[in-house]
Amino acid sequence: MEAEARGSGGSLAGPVSVGCFVTLAPYYLPALFAACSEQHPGIELNVVEAEAEQLIHALQTGKIDFALTYDLGMAANPEVRREIIAQASAYVIVPEKHRLADRASVELAELAAEPMVLLDLPYSRDYFRALVAATGVAPDIRYRTQSYETVRSLVARGLGYSVLNQRPVTSQTYAGGDVVSLELSEDHPPLDVTIALVDGIRQTLRAQAVVELLRGIGRA
Repeated sequence: MEAEARGSGGSLAGPVSVGCFVTLAPYYLPALFAACSEQHPGIELNVVEAEAEQLIHALQTGKIDFALTYDLGMAANPEVRREIIAQASAYVIVPEKHRLADRASVELAELAAEPMVLLDLPYSRDYFRALVAATGVAPDIRYRTQSYETVRSLVARGLGYSVLNQRPVTSQTYAGGDVVSLELSEDHPPLDVTIALVDGIRQTLRAQAVVELLRGIGRA
């Protein structure tokens, strides 16, 4: 009975608390819930959607078993162990009537003087600003929002361009406008999508099972 309570018995049943970086949630959580329901119906997934700093705190305080997140801000925490399961390359979005919208790829220098819409989350903001600043021109940030979809809607309204990593399968925004996705012709390092755990803490069997499902989703 004690082993079952710890999740170290043979039964894969009970709660698993998963932290998920807020912009990764729409891309990974539906697949995770579906796979877990099919393969481990006895596991109850409890999800905390948050940004990097909040996920680190949740890990350190034991509120979550592990986190699915970008590898941003994690290296500064030696007690956090990370495993890369996927990579997400940066790309640009512009309004559908933008002067470069018919291109397949662009250099960030071609956009550096234009207004930028920034996904203003801790660590993420520094990553995106650094990409533009590498062109030699400081980004002209006119609009900031912590919402991924609001970024897309602002760009669709012609208020600027943005740099993102995760790609929706549709170009249409919630507000009904459209954005155009452009590859970056320069060689920019992608963001690592990682599973982050507290080093030295043994995961329950059910938590290990959920981690394995995420590995498979990342490889897909």
